[in-house]
Amino acid sequence: MAEAIENYKPGSVRRVKLKNFLTYHDVEFFPGSRLNIVVGANGTGKSSILCALCLGLGGNPNLLGRADDLKIFVAHNQVRAEIEVELVPEENETHVIRRSIDVEATGTGSTFFLNGTKVTQKHVRKLVKDTYKIQIDNLCTFLPQDKVGNFSGFTPKELLVETEKAISPHLYDNHLSLIEMQGKLKTDETDVVSIADKLKQLEEENEQLEREKKSMEEREKLILDIGKLKQKKAWLKFDESRIIAAQKKTDKENAKRNLKEAHAHLRPLREKSEAVKNQVSMVKNRAKELASEVKDQDRSFEKCMSKYDKFQDEIESCGQEVNSIDSLQRRAQKEVEKQSRKVDELNKQFEQYPAQDELNDARNKTQQELRAIKGRLDRAKKEMNAVNAKADELHSRSQTLERKLKKMQDDKAQRKARIFRTQPNLKNTFNFIDSNREMFRRPVHGPIVCTIDPKNVNAATFVEQHVPNTTLKSYVVECDEDYNLLYREVNEKRNMPINIIKVPQGRLESIKRMYSDEKMNMFKSDHGVLGYLDELIKCPDAVLQALINFSNLHSVLVGNEKTQESLDRHGLLDILSEKEDGSGKPQASCIFSMSRGKSYKYTSQVSRFSGKIFLRVDDVLPAKMLAPGIPQQQKDVLIEELDQIQSQKLELEPVAQAARETYQVIEAEGKDGHQKLNETKRILGDFKTLMLKVATAKRKLEDVNQEASKDYEAEKHSLIKKLKKHVQSSIQMLEAGGSSHDKLMTATYMLAGNKMTVDGLVACAQRMEERITEKESASKALEDVYNEISRAFVQARDNLRKLKNEADKIAPLKSADGTELPLKAELEALPESLDEVEIRLEEAVDKVESIQDNPEVLQAYEQRKLEIERTKKRLGGLEQEK
Repeated sequence: MAEAIENYKPGSVRRVKLKNFLTYHDVEFFPGSRLNIVVGANGTGKSSILCALCLGLGGNPNLLGRADDLKIFVAHNQVRAEIEVELVPEENETHVIRRSIDVEATGTGSTFFLNGTKVTQKHVRKLVKDTYKIQIDNLCTFLPQDKVGNFSGFTPKELLVETEKAISPHLYDNHLSLIEMQGKLKTDETDVVSIADKLKQLEEENEQLEREKKSMEEREKLILDIGKLKQKKAWLKFDESRIIAAQKKTDKENAKRNLKEAHAHLRPLREKSEAVKNQVSMVKNRAKELASEVKDQDRSFEKCMSKYDKFQDEIESCGQEVNSIDSLQRRAQKEVEKQSRKVDELNKQFEQYPAQDELNDARNKTQQELRAIKGRLDRAKKEMNAVNAKADELHSRSQTLERKLKKMQDDKAQRKARIFRTQPNLKNTFNFIDSNREMFRRPVHGPIVCTIDPKNVNAATFVEQHVPNTTLKSYVVECDEDYNLLYREVNEKRNMPINIIKVPQGRLESIKRMYSDEKMNMFKSDHGVLGYLDELIKCPDAVLQALINFSNLHSVLVGNEKTQESLDRHGLLDILSEKEDGSGKPQASCIFSMSRGKSYKYTSQVSRFSGKIFLRVDDVLPAKMLAPGIPQQQKDVLIEELDQIQSQKLELEPVAQAARETYQVIEAEGKDGHQKLNETKRILGDFKTLMLKVATAKRKLEDVNQEASKDYEAEKHSLIKKLKKHVQSSIQMLEAGGSSHDKLMTATYMLAGNKMTVDGLVACAQRMEERITEKESASKALEDVYNEISRAFVQARDNLRKLKNEADKIAPLKSADGTELPLKAELEALPESLDEVEIRLEEAVDKVESIQDNPEVLQAYEQRKLEIERTKKRLGGLEQEK
């Protein structure tokens, strides 16, 4: 919290609040009332605080020496940043200055607010400089890191001036007065010749200003002419549109007249066509009546003939039955003889089978043997199943452990799961991308930390130490469209933070190494260097290019204990900092080394001002995000358990084999017993079947004997009586069918004549419909022409009104009371051709654009004339004094 305001001097910064400014997302801090020191490692944002103070107090980016564009100070993936600075007042009113920087805004994209009220940057600068005596543009007061070179280049004179400004503006003003007074003393000694030369120079400059003044006057006259030409052009376009609208109105009236005439010619044809259609309808109704009569007579005829055919079939059937009665007794006698032979054959087969008691005894004995075998088989099966169950249990445990071990060995998946447990936003972002990959034009990689596959634990530790967390948590896209889509969907729509890096087309560019192959081989052989850091990981090309672009992974060396020894004793850092181009200038370097189980990172930077090398040594902590997913100790426990299970499976295999063989032997005995039992059951079944066949044959023999002794005379007399009745009915149906046929033919002839009449009338109606269709098509075409002309007329009328309103707006010819204005006479003096007006307008615009707009030249011309007059007076005074 801030101290009491009474402890601060006026003009002190009491509070600073930053939002989305460079590395600061949302922070507020309160400087003390005395000396404030900001301490932190490189890249942690110390200079960013000074930049915020400078920009927040009205300064421009060029004062910082970093960039000229204010928008680059907005944090990555953000569209707006804010700086808020609270100053301790001279009296009671506290001044809170807030500066908003908008990436999407035009111009500088900067807006100032003073105590919540919008003000200009000039107002803020004046308040800061005049009221609080804060000079942010004075390097003696505010010295940014990137301006140290400029400050060190000050001459003693320049340093004195800036120091005076920083101490007190009055001190600097007094110094300027002394300089001016000294110059005045020297000027008084100037001779008349130098004043005359100055007068001559002023007159020559005045001639140039006079020419520029004439150009400006000509330019102003051309601008007035352009205005008049534009006004004339508006009325000429109105006149041209009025002529077009009048022609459209005439065309509309002609089209309406033609359409009315076409409708008048079409009416008689439609009336005649309707009469023919009515006649056709009447004839068709008569045709329907005749067709109905034809169908009725045809059905009556078919019904009579159907009954006639039925009676004929009955007559034929009765005749056949009468003829067949005589042969029934002969067939019955033959059937008795046949059935007697079949009974004798079945009795002979029955005598060949053993006695039924013998077959039952054999079946019972076989069943007892099978029950004994089943008991032995069940015991053997139980032993075999127990062995198999144990083997299956071992196999199942083995598979479970193998799957678990395989999952443990998938370091990338384990690492991703661990990262997502601690980074829910990263997990949600990944899940969205993974579920919507079809939305993107090209592959989307990431987060980077989940796509990297380090070759060993040290590689994981070094990469995580060197690459910033923001980069490791970034996603890599391959085109601008995917960049904008991903940012909009994740950040704007779902309000989830995301870092995005674009690698065009996902291509890995040719890697340019810091050191030649010869020097690298020397590093490896003499100093234990293992290689470059990018060689110790595997990842997609797009991800590797992003790591190279943002972390220079291809320039970082990795070593071991021998490397540490070379760093300590053999000047390896000096060798790394030597450029191979022979310039003798040092270069920055970065290398990892190891010593006694610990790892170190050596980073050297070259000062831009002094050219000296600054070394930074960091302890390398074990990797967290890139650490292996499961410790190797847990994997070794699983591997040992798998080996034990495999040994138990090998020991169990002979026992299982013996149990299977015993079971197979007993099972074979059971199969033989079942086969013997089935054969006995088959014989018993055949015996019972044969007994049933014998009984059935004897019953059939009794039936055919009974049939052979039957009397058929009464049945024969009944059939003859039935035959006479069917013959009489057949004759009656034949006579009725002849009558229906005559009526059918008469109705058919009348229907044919009626159809010919209908065809003629339909043809006539069709020809009339074709003529009507032709006339209607012509009428429709005329109607379309009329509608099109009407639309064109309405459009021309609306355009005419629009042009009239525009012309009245930019060039009114009459006042509100109807009096003509002088502008009308001025416009009538201009050309009456639209093309000629446009040509003159274009020429005038070209001339105006060719003359540079310099409104200050008129003021400069008047000032120069006054200066010439003063110089002449002074020259005259000096000549008189002389």
